[in-house]
Amino acid sequence: MTRAHSGKYLLLVGPQDAPRALLFGARHDLLAELDHSDLVIDDLVQAGAPCPPPEPLARQAGLAKRGEAANARCYRLADW
Repeated sequence: MTRAHSGKYLLLVGPQDAPRALLFGARHDLLAELDHSDLVIDDLVQAGAPCPPPEPLARQAGLAKRGEAANARCYRLADW
């Protein structure tokens, strides 16, 4: 079964103690922005595999314009 809106990448942008958490789908479409206090972020980070942010994610998040791409932390989420 194909899920059109399943999270595929978690992108953390900004300071370590309060990053913006952006959830992207398989087609690099922005699905949601999660609250930092949400425990789901910790679970996703633990379950995900660190990866360099794909170029389309950096573009979608506007990282290139702000020079934040180097500080972004990206996690590829498992298929389920």
